Amino acid sequence: MAGKRAKSKKTDSKGKAKKEYTEEQLAAMPVRELEKLLPEKQRRFVRELVLNGGNGTQAAIAAGYKAGKENHQAAVTASRLQKDPVIVACRRALKREAFLRMDVTLESVCMDLLEIKDRCMQKTEVMEWDTASHSYVHKGTWAFDAKGAIAASAKVAELLGLKEQSRGPETVRVELMAAEEFAE
Repeated sequence: MAGKRAKSKKTDSKGKAKKEYTEEQLAAMPVRELEKLLPEKQRRFVRELVLNGGNGTQAAIAAGYKAGKENHQAAVTASRLQKDPVIVACRRALKREAFLRMDVTLESVCMDLLEIKDRCMQKTEVMEWDTASHSYVHKGTWAFDAKGAIAASAKVAELLGLKEQSRGPETVRVELMAAEEFAE
């Protein structure tokens, strides 16, 4: 994709030729610079899209585009706008800014996921209801959330770009054996 030209309208609303940017150039631009490339209504659309969590139809309506019958026109407009490379880049830049303000980094996300994995790997007592005492009593076994631990580990590996070469039945059997041993 290196050097690929971003497709967008060749002229602005006044018929003046617009400069074309590569996706890499757009990705490197700060939010303020990207917003200058957009008309006011599209700027509002992008901000609404980020604020509402990605609902394009609602963002289009909030930005002032016509809703149409059963919001159909707004949905079509949102779909078209979300394909515009400048809008895509602006949306990513706004999200990146928000993450930086919240101090969310790849490292912090990975650390949180590893903490989740550790919590999933902690053994917990298996309790069952005792009708005689009308309370939960320890059953004598222990359990942990193997699926949660594996999912958290897989997500960390995905975020870091690490992928296991072979994930055949042998790997799964080893994980299950380890889980059973831990439960004892």
